[in-house]
Amino acid sequence: MEHIIEALNNYPEKFEAQSTWNELGKPSITLKDFAQGQAAHS
Repeated sequence: MEHIIEALNNYPEKFEAQSTWNELGKPSITLKDFAQGQAAHS
């Protein structure tokens, strides 16, 4: 099991989401602001 975890941790992962970020653009709200808004409505 240790070898599997080590292999996963050392596996080079290619960043493939750039096209999605380009399409969506910069977020209009931060995660913190979103969470605070959700807490205010509960």
